[in-house]
Amino acid sequence: MAGRQSGRISVASFGNEEVAGEQHSLGGLCTPLPELVEVDMDVDGQHAAGGPLEGGGEEDGDEEVYYAEMAAHALEQEKMKQEMTVLQRTLELKERKMAELMAGSGQVPALKQHYDRVLAEVQRERDALVNEKTVILQVTLRQACLATLGACQCRMLRPTLWRMQKLAHLTAASEEERRRLEAGFKERLAAADDKLRMLRHKEREYVQIQKLKSQTEDMCRRLSADIHRIKAQKVNLQKTMESSTKQFQQWRVEREKELVQLRRQNRRNAATIQAMEAMASKQNAVLQRKIADANAARKKLRELQGGAVVGHSVRDSAAGAHTNGGGSLGASSGPSAPCWGRAASNGRTS
Repeated sequence: MAGRQSGRISVASFGNEEVAGEQHSLGGLCTPLPELVEVDMDVDGQHAAGGPLEGGGEEDGDEEVYYAEMAAHALEQEKMKQEMTVLQRTLELKERKMAELMAGSGQVPALKQHYDRVLAEVQRERDALVNEKTVILQVTLRQACLATLGACQCRMLRPTLWRMQKLAHLTAASEEERRRLEAGFKERLAAADDKLRMLRHKEREYVQIQKLKSQTEDMCRRLSADIHRIKAQKVNLQKTMESSTKQFQQWRVEREKELVQLRRQNRRNAATIQAMEAMASKQNAVLQRKIADANAARKKLRELQGGAVVGHSVRDSAAGAHTNGGGSLGASSGPSAPCWGRAASNGRTS
């Protein structure tokens, strides 16, 4: 405890042989003290050789661990928030690309319908041209047959002027019709060739659009997979953050309870140490007083023992004089011996 000098309170049992003999001879003048336990204390409330008394340094260490855990949790939360921000930005970017691709791919069905309609019209025109060609071939074949038949009839029969004129008219009309039809077919053929070239060009564009559409669909699938993966990572990260926050809150409540208990225990330990020091000081004062009383009693006992020795020596000298001097001296000195004995006895009992 701060403000106190570090000391060592060592109280041993007051019961060695010499002091016990003095107590017995003094007749209970100094009663034995109860045996006290040896306690070593330093200034900061710690054992001199044992460490902290359930508080102090342990509480400081727990507080350091507590603040270190709080700093680690804050750092982890900040890192997870940064990861969440990066995932959110990536998700927004991919969703924007996905929307652009879907907007571009929405034109492909319209183009497909347009080209399908154009191809159907060309197919119908081709069928009409084939039918017309078939009809013209049939008419031409019929006219050729009629011309051949007329030539045969002219050879077989006598030709007349009317028949000759009719045959010439048919031949001229047939030639003119053939030329007109040929010119019309050439024009139609040129127009069909132009349309065919245009359709082939559009077909190549359509093939490129189909390839672009397939690439777009592949990219859309990849973007969709990435979006789902990022959303799953985002959900997992959110759950991890919530779980970490919940666990940290529980740990924080428990640690705060432990710190409160440690502070209470530290206060109780400080009060106990203070009471023990007060009791030790009181017992030390009692011990010093009893030791002083024992020393005084020992000194008095030695003085009495010295007086008893002097009495014995005087009595011995008186007894020798009585033996050597005669009966009168013995009779005169006889009553004095009990007086010395009584004086010694009175001195011992006092």
